[in-house]
This record gives sequence, C-alpha cells and structure tokens, in this order.
Amino acid sequence: MLARAIRLLALVGLLGCLGADAAAGPEPPTRDGRPILFIGNSLTYVNDLPLIVEALADSVPGLTPAERLAPAMAAYPDYALEDHWANGTAVRAIDQGKWSVVVLQQGSSALDESRVNLREWTRKFDERIRAVGARTAMYAVWPLASRQFDFDRVNESYTLAATDV
Repeated sequence: MLARAIRLLALVGLLGCLGADAAAGPEPPTRDGRPILFIGNSLTYVNDLPLIVEALADSVPGLTPAERLAPAMAAYPDYALEDHWANGTAVRAIDQGKWSVVVLQQGSSALDESRVNLREWTRKFDERIRAVGARTAMYAVWPLASRQFDFDRVNESYTLAATDV
C-alpha cells in the first residue's frame, strides 16, 4: 500500500512539472499596455503575481490604455536568477526588447552566499535589460514561516541588489 501511495505521489509530481516547460519561454502579453516581464520561481507563479499586479493597476480610476500593464512571466520551480540565465529562456525574452520593465525574483537570499548570488545575477540581468532600453525592478520575497527571523536579512539582500542596479 505504501509503495502504491509513493508511486501515485511521484506521478502527481511529474504531472505538475509538465506545465513548467522552460524551453517554451514566457507567453507573450495577451493585451495592449506597458509590457512587463516577471522572472522568478514558484513565489512568482503560484500566486500569479503578474495577474495580481495587472489587476491592481487596472483598479486605478481613469487609467488610459497606454497606462495599462501587459505582464508576462518566466517562472519555474526552485529557480534562482542564475538558473534562468543558464536556461536561456528569460535572456532570450529580454533580448526581444519588447519590455518596459523586467521584474527579477529568486528565493529569500538571507544566507551570505545566497545574497552574493542574488546581487551578482541581478547585475548581469540588469546589463542585458538596460541594453534593450528596459528598466530592472526587484520583487523582494519573504522567508519561510520557520525562518521568520531572516526577514531583515532578506530585506537587506534585496535592497542591496536593487541599489546595485
């Protein structure tokens, strides 16, 4: 019985990964407006952050069509910015030059080595983003519930990365 449950869980996990086709790249925006690309991991896609940001912008009274947001997303489970760079999908999307803003996100980055990684890859992405005339933005995330004591370090890591660019 336990073996059967494990096989079922493995199958469910495999099926869950089928929707995360990194090679396909981000879907193009489905509406007119300022194109914004979100690059991140499950903290970006599970809650559909681009849709939330779009809805918040749409709630502004008197919004003109030019002021609407047209978000797209390149986000995959457990991806850091370095993983996105190595995969190439997000970089190719940036190189298309159609974005006004590219929002970068990775894990909480509270540990020293994670902070260094976040800052290094934020700078690399920023060079590419600026080269096509877009701006870089950072989406700072939160630590796990079991690591709430890391909140200040997470905030500091993202603040440093944003200040770098």
